Amino acid sequence: MLRLILQIFAGVMWAGGAGAQSLAGITWECGFGGSGTEQGCAIQVTADGGYIIGGWTDSFGAGGADACLVKLDRSGVLVWQAAFGGPLDDYGQSVQQTQDGGYILGGYTQSYGTGDYDMYMIKTDASGNCVWQKTFGGSDYDVCRSVQQTRDGGYILGGDSRSFGFDCDMYLVKTDSRGELEWQAASGDPENDYCLTVQQTPDGGYLQGGDCEVWTGTRRYDWDMCLRKTDDQGRLEWRKTYGGPFNDGCRAVQMTRDGGWILAGDSSPGPGCAFDAFLVKVDSRGQRQWQRTYGSPEWDEAHAVIQTQDGGYLLAGCSEWFGDFDAYLVKTDPAGRPLGESLVGGPDHECAYALLEPVPGAWLVAGGRETGDGSGDLLLAGSQGLMPATCLHPGRSWSDDLAFRGGCKSHGLDSVTFHLPEGCKVWLEVCDVAGRAVQIRQHPPLPSGVWLPAGRHELACDCRHLPSGVYFARLTAGHRTEVQKLVVLR
Repeated sequence: MLRLILQIFAGVMWAGGAGAQSLAGITWECGFGGSGTEQGCAIQVTADGGYIIGGWTDSFGAGGADACLVKLDRSGVLVWQAAFGGPLDDYGQSVQQTQDGGYILGGYTQSYGTGDYDMYMIKTDASGNCVWQKTFGGSDYDVCRSVQQTRDGGYILGGDSRSFGFDCDMYLVKTDSRGELEWQAASGDPENDYCLTVQQTPDGGYLQGGDCEVWTGTRRYDWDMCLRKTDDQGRLEWRKTYGGPFNDGCRAVQMTRDGGWILAGDSSPGPGCAFDAFLVKVDSRGQRQWQRTYGSPEWDEAHAVIQTQDGGYLLAGCSEWFGDFDAYLVKTDPAGRPLGESLVGGPDHECAYALLEPVPGAWLVAGGRETGDGSGDLLLAGSQGLMPATCLHPGRSWSDDLAFRGGCKSHGLDSVTFHLPEGCKVWLEVCDVAGRAVQIRQHPPLPSGVWLPAGRHELACDCRHLPSGVYFARLTAGHRTEVQKLVVLR
């Protein structure tokens, strides 16, 4: 099922030194989801100017959790969605548009393959139809967390494996353009290593980023960020670790315009302490240039990072500053000094896992929202200049639990009808294109947060005092929200 949710609010900022500011002012947030849980793990701008989101859902599909793709056009309107998997749990983690205009989705599967979990790669056409799917791994636990099309038209999958070598190893799989195995390589390090991302390097080799266990010399292991550089056949060239005296983790790595790399993750300042978001900048040989931590007195994590058009960096993750986790963004200068921080979220648990800068100075994140009943939605959020039309009702829905109809064009008199499957509190408001609430006359009057019984309801809305233009009627019933576009004509 698909549910659309819109929340518009001012960005939240806490002091981060002189010049600290909220990012991009007003932000927007949309959720896609059904009766179960969804999570967006990766997002990319597509060749047509739209967006592709990869992740997983347990609201629909073949059973258990299923890997999924969501395609939006350049205005954010849903174009199509697709789920992949079998009767057990299958997860999508990474997506990329391929050279033929289709998509490659990487993740892991319990439904297919030979082990507990196996790497799972799905190739689709431009409309999300499965062209082929492949699994890789051994008799134990093997997962893909990152996939990328290589310059020869094949694919590189990065993840970790318990089927080869020691307890858990970083794991690389190289295939041809049809998904047929060319070679595979496990790191073989004596300590545990986990690969979160892989990228092909300019010399044709590969760079893996993730976490590794490090012996402290005091009869204990800690975790550090780790980079592992290989040649074009997966043979090790160098390996570097980064962090402090306690636990540190890497969640994302991106190449920078100077040929180096930026790593994002989290770092603990001491035993039992909450983690901080963590950035490390290294050169092309993995030599550390600088590192910085960011966040509140509570738990903060970075799951994605990009170099922005101005040469600085933008990281995204989550923060526990206000109790429940909210999606968290930090903008820095080229040296990692913080310029602004923002939270995106509400009363639920939100986290950002993927990040884009589609146009200079504007940001777009994908992630997940967990609601109080244990279900969750795929989260899409961005800055004001990128407000998508997906926050409107796009005319297609996988859920009839909350049916909401309003006029698309009117001369100021309109009616809103909706059906409630059960009694709950209801809010109705009209916003302009900037997200500012505007006053309308309703009949019968509907006070904010009034409880209404199950059944059909109809409201007459008088907008004749409003200037001509586009407005959005937003109906919230319990935890469900629907938004309808309203064009007022004169």
